[in-house]
Amino acid sequence: MRRLVVLVALVTVALAAPADALTQGTEILVPAGFRGAGAAGSQWITTLYIQNPGTTTATVDVQLLQRNAANPSPDVETFDILPGETAVLDDVIQTLFGRATFQAAFRIVSDQPVVVNGAILNVAGGQEFAQSFEGVPVGLATTSAADSIVVGLKNNADYRTNVYLIDATGAGSTVTLELLDPSGSAVATTQLTLGAWEPQLPRVQDLFGASFDDASMRVSVSSGAVIAGASRVNSGTGDPLTLAASSSAGGSTSPDGTYQVVLYDSFGFGSGGNVVVSGGVVEQFNVTYVNFDKLVGADPACPLIFLFGGGFAPTPLADFASGVSWTDSFNPSAGGDNLAFTVTFTVQDNMTLVGTVDAVGSDFTGGDAGCNGAFPPLELRGGKDE
Repeated sequence: MRRLVVLVALVTVALAAPADALTQGTEILVPAGFRGAGAAGSQWITTLYIQNPGTTTATVDVQLLQRNAANPSPDVETFDILPGETAVLDDVIQTLFGRATFQAAFRIVSDQPVVVNGAILNVAGGQEFAQSFEGVPVGLATTSAADSIVVGLKNNADYRTNVYLIDATGAGSTVTLELLDPSGSAVATTQLTLGAWEPQLPRVQDLFGASFDDASMRVSVSSGAVIAGASRVNSGTGDPLTLAASSSAGGSTSPDGTYQVVLYDSFGFGSGGNVVVSGGVVEQFNVTYVNFDKLVGADPACPLIFLFGGGFAPTPLADFASGVSWTDSFNPSAGGDNLAFTVTFTVQDNMTLVGTVDAVGSDFTGGDAGCNGAFPPLELRGGKDE
């Protein structure tokens, strides 16, 4: 079925110098989605965001992949997305595919590059709690040519961790997972086999049977290719945190490269983007900020998604250790709708980016006036795409 999708009202301002915040691709995998009942009468749903950054209409297939099963012939829906517009597919498992309860992943295939993000939302009492799963182009999957590392795993009385894996070949993959302690020593190992486009979301406890406070996981592929990462959940609050995989191939002698970064808000909701370092200079800083910090519980709300980086100028990498500031204007003709960012980060081992982002809004008016003032501190994490 082909449908024409237009820009929804969630984005209500004209964005100056829009940036490709998520990694573009013509074949993209979102590794996790879910629809089903939650605690205390709440409901879990999944929303997909698909943006067409090009200048011509994109024809996009959205395929529904069943978790823990091969998907050689998945259900598919087809859309046309106009240039510059975003398809927001709310409660996509129910509204698009008619499933009331389903454990899923998604494969998005487009005739031209698009960017994709997914959010699993728990809806209760007029509020939403969410976890982001960024769409990853299959070209960035882990293969036998290079291992990947996932950092920040916990499995104890306060936290549980799930590992996400999805075959990126359509022919199946075999992957070995090693649990590493903070010193880098392997403490447990397991091997998994995935069928065609098969997504899995096993618990760390079931994979390794170990309790630990902090650990990393090495992902090694002996055949095929996989998208891998983890989801860490606070057992007391239920707040989830997505932990993406970063390449560890042979180490790097230079911080130069493209970093796939995630910006986490106070709810643990993540938004993706790119940081490009060349010759010791940060040449590009393009990140989407999906604004749950001021959308939930704010009166008036701040109902906007921000793409920041339009006001950024190339800056020496070393300057970010003490903080770099710039302002993006989302309504420059009217002299208003400004968001000022201060970004502080360091690159560790020439591979991993760790830092914070402070954002302050000004000159927003009307229904967007809730965007004024300081936003809660944002956490920035990323790994080099090698």
